[in-house]
Amino acid sequence: MLRPSFLALLLVSLSASTQSFAEDCDGDAGYLLTASPPVARLGDPVDVCLSGPPNDTVLFMLSGGPGPVDTPVGSICLDVPLMLAYSTALPDTGQLCLPTYMHCVPALDGVTFYMQFVSFATDGSGRAGRSNLATVTGQDDDNGCNFCVKNTKGRMLRMRYTGHDCSASHHSQSASAVTCEGDPAFAPSVRVVVQDKPNLTDGHRRVYFDGIVGLDGIFDIDAHAIGRNRLKGETWILALDLNDQLLHRVGFHTSCSEPLHGYDQFGAFSLLAFVPE
Repeated sequence: MLRPSFLALLLVSLSASTQSFAEDCDGDAGYLLTASPPVARLGDPVDVCLSGPPNDTVLFMLSGGPGPVDTPVGSICLDVPLMLAYSTALPDTGQLCLPTYMHCVPALDGVTFYMQFVSFATDGSGRAGRSNLATVTGQDDDNGCNFCVKNTKGRMLRMRYTGHDCSASHHSQSASAVTCEGDPAFAPSVRVVVQDKPNLTDGHRRVYFDGIVGLDGIFDIDAHAIGRNRLKGETWILALDLNDQLLHRVGFHTSCSEPLHGYDQFGAFSLLAFVPE
């Protein structure tokens, strides 16, 4: 889960505004941290969830290996180096889940990543408590992060808007399977429309996603959005400016008749993760 070269948080990081002056290294009994699945195939999604008292301020500590470290909120009670910190408040439900993904990097095969959090007292004492430990281990299945293996069909693709033009494309599909035109020119925000037809005016189009996405933002292409369990043969992603003028359009195969690899890039859109049917 950690720094962007491992597992990347899909939520915007907030700056820590609370300092702790004392800490309880035995942990806070009222909190629970989980990671699912505990062993993740490279490129697959992982959810990290924290349950605790609503509205408490917490700071996630995410790391990946042994070694001591000091942080701005005091020394971590476990001998693991800090790689990423995420400060926020628990919602009214008392549960916060961070959708992440295991990067498609073969060197991460067998690497275990460690997570914990710090909770801050709200009584003005500045006291901090620590959570239980949750872990995720990367697993390479020798398919080179090709998601389309053994007759697999895709239900969901997790994508990132990078702002690039068609010259950035690098993917595992044949040239005839991919269409790319236009240039979003790194627009800081675009309206992304994902559908099974190339044109917005097609009366038979089915829409997987339609929303505003910021530069480097994440969005999902989910077959459930159109009442299906698997993605259709062709998928088109259109980037429009905030006045709904078309800037960029890409089309590629999503039925697994063509391969889909982690970090395939189709113009301004990079494939991050894959959920099978």
